[in-house]
Amino acid sequence: MQKKLDSKLVTGEVQQIKQQLELVQLNPQLKKVIDKNVFLIQSELKDVVTIKKTGSYATNCIYNFDEKIEVDLLALKYVNRQMYAIYNEEIQNKDHFSDCWVCEINELIYQRLVHKTRNNPNVNVEWNTTKIKISKDGFLEFSDAVKVNFYKQEQVVFTMIIRTGLIHAKYMPVICDKKRYLRSSALEFVENYKLVNKLLVKKLDILFLHIKKQFHQTSTRKEKLMMKVFVISDVQEQLTRNRFLKEWITRVYYYVFPNQKLVDNLFDSKHIYYKKQKPLEEIYRSVKLKNLNWVFNRTFPSVRIFLESYLDKVKNWVKEKKYTQGFVPVWYDSITYLQNKIGSSSFTKKREQKKFENLNVGFITKNIYPSDKNIGVFLILLTYYHFPINYFRRGK
Repeated sequence: MQKKLDSKLVTGEVQQIKQQLELVQLNPQLKKVIDKNVFLIQSELKDVVTIKKTGSYATNCIYNFDEKIEVDLLALKYVNRQMYAIYNEEIQNKDHFSDCWVCEINELIYQRLVHKTRNNPNVNVEWNTTKIKISKDGFLEFSDAVKVNFYKQEQVVFTMIIRTGLIHAKYMPVICDKKRYLRSSALEFVENYKLVNKLLVKKLDILFLHIKKQFHQTSTRKEKLMMKVFVISDVQEQLTRNRFLKEWITRVYYYVFPNQKLVDNLFDSKHIYYKKQKPLEEIYRSVKLKNLNWVFNRTFPSVRIFLESYLDKVKNWVKEKKYTQGFVPVWYDSITYLQNKIGSSSFTKKREQKKFENLNVGFITKNIYPSDKNIGVFLILLTYYHFPINYFRRGK
């Protein structure tokens, strides 16, 4: 009965969120036009780069009341590990190559799009100028991205900003601002947004709509984006501050190991390194962030409380100018650790694909123990990487 009530409550809240979002959604015909032009740009540049949508458009956070519609695109050039390492090293050196490949690709994209749209009076391709405050009265201006304006009746309807980055495997893209190299966390933001929003049953969608309305006139576009990053980080942090995650770990443990003999057999097996995989894999999958639906539903059961809590937090973050303070921790992995009774042997399961370990990205770890104290040495080590926010602080 309780499950049915919970299901009805969630369904009702989702319906309410959907109705509110439909009132402010971008005109469907305009969205089709934008998507069509994104596809045309992707097709035109596919032999050079891979185009990915980022920012507010990628997370459906552009609304019909927005005065300016900007679509952020990331043009990714896939390179080998050696080439990536060369540019990644320059992030620390704070230098810029005279024969920068990113700048060359930017120029190629610009020339391609200028040529492609030369006979279209409703499209204008130009360089996007970024302004950075370097002193009390001084600014530095430079052109580090391609800007495509789309017109109707001589009025700009929407704009696309195309920024180029070098990428290897799943590492963060390296971008440049004509003077130095930076890692872009734009793709990471979109990935984290979509995952957390799904786990929150679209509560982020309605919260970010309210953030957009409340801070529309008082905060810059990049400041509002950082508010969203803080919310995502704090939501993940809240999971470690209540009993539900510990209860979930206990449930998972007893589901995989319904009796102690199964644990003992795991450690006593002559083929220990072959047999260990299945139970540990099952536990590891169950405690990954994307599978914590039960924990999320109980940590954030009400849309109203969620909105009230985070709108207050956002106001405080803005007041404290927290978006200028270094790094923000974002969930990276849920490492599973299991040890036998006498402490002579243990198993650890972590993500196989290394993503940031070789990029000099800071990590922090939190130990989460099961709620049942009778379970032996079994815990989850939550690791967080430091989400770089420097890129979002640039410009106006």
